[in-house]
Amino acid sequence: MELMIDCGKSQLQSIEKPTTSNTTTHRSKKLKTKAKEKTDEEGDALLEKAKNILNTPTDEYTVFGEYVASELRQLQSDERKRRLKRIIQKAIVAMSEEDEVEFSGSRTLTPLMSPTYSHSSTYPSTSNTVESFEEAPITNTTTNLPPITQFYENYLPGDNPFSAQMAGVNSKTKRKDWNAGDMAQAITLVREKQMGYLRAAKHFGVPRTTLFRLCQKNESPPEEAAATTLGRKTVLGTTVENLLVDYILTMESKFYGLTRSDVRRMAYMLAKRNQLKNPFGDTGLAGKKWLKLFLKRHKDKLSVRRPTGTSFARSFGFSKEKVDTFFDLLEGVYAQENYDPHRIYNVYESGLTIVQSKIPQVVGHKGKRQIASLISVERGSLMTVVVAMNVSGHFVPPFIIFPRKNMSAQLMRCSPPGAVGIAHPSGWIQMNIFTDWFKHFINHTNPTPESKVLLILDGHFSRTRNIDVIDVDQRQ
Repeated sequence: MELMIDCGKSQLQSIEKPTTSNTTTHRSKKLKTKAKEKTDEEGDALLEKAKNILNTPTDEYTVFGEYVASELRQLQSDERKRRLKRIIQKAIVAMSEEDEVEFSGSRTLTPLMSPTYSHSSTYPSTSNTVESFEEAPITNTTTNLPPITQFYENYLPGDNPFSAQMAGVNSKTKRKDWNAGDMAQAITLVREKQMGYLRAAKHFGVPRTTLFRLCQKNESPPEEAAATTLGRKTVLGTTVENLLVDYILTMESKFYGLTRSDVRRMAYMLAKRNQLKNPFGDTGLAGKKWLKLFLKRHKDKLSVRRPTGTSFARSFGFSKEKVDTFFDLLEGVYAQENYDPHRIYNVYESGLTIVQSKIPQVVGHKGKRQIASLISVERGSLMTVVVAMNVSGHFVPPFIIFPRKNMSAQLMRCSPPGAVGIAHPSGWIQMNIFTDWFKHFINHTNPTPESKVLLILDGHFSRTRNIDVIDVDQRQ
């Protein structure tokens, strides 16, 4: 009997279990259906609300407000967001005060932000920001303006109409976008009290705040104040730097160019002498970075060049008057004898130093073909090479003078064919040595009365005061 009851219970339980599971499944389906319907209703409501916002008539001030909000959302740093908001608020307050002064306070300003705005250190997310705009929407009765999407499409990113008003926000914003001449005229009229700041700024199209700041520089004339550059001031100032540039160019024109160390030393001395605040310390020299920026500021006048060593006699003997005299004499000789081009030779001697030494670079005039530097005497031993050549390319084999007492055949190894080498303790050309070279020259050119040779040489005493050379020439 008990076995049968147990069997019945088990059958009853097996029958009741499917009924319970079917009921649960039915309830869950109803809940999902209600949740889906609620979600669809909320989505429809949000969509409808978005459509209402997009269809709301808008004007340029609404667009500007949305532009500012979009830029604020794109900033990653909370500190920069706070700074930008403060800048915008200060600008609004300043413009409101000017507007009230101009129109005698007859107009009531509409606040840009909603009354619920607070200066909190934390900022809401994008969704909260959207809700705050929905709570206090800006309405306008204008209906002829294009939708916001069409308004933005009419402007390219580089032609944003608000970029000029948001200086400091966009890194591509152009600064100092005004004419220096107009600013100078505005400064003059304001200083003479013929115009106020606001009227002068509007008349000449210059920023009022910049005009106010430049007018405070009473020690500078209007043109110099208008030419003030942006950024930090230089250590020496514009006036002292221009004087230093003029001094550098003057010394370079006198063959005493200043090296980079000299310029740094003079800058340090000028800063100390004029009691100018400087970061040079006690090294006695201005910094390398200062020199780099100094050359960059005056790159239209200065450049670093390596000069050519020039002797005292050459630097002061090479003048326009003497050059004109030389060519006048040369033209007279040409006209008298009518020399063929291949019978005109030019002789020149060059000293080659055995101990090489480089002349340091100096700061000189930019664009100048050659920079000269005055030197005392050539240091080290010299060997002299005398060479003569004509315009057709024929050259007389070189005449080499070695700085030694005894001549060695080893010194002439690999020399040009026909070259002659002699020894002299000084290594310089002497009167007797030039006489030997002149004979060497005659042997290779073979001058005759029918085919004369013109030899052009400088006024060194070994040529012009040498009786032996004159005798050799007369015998030919």
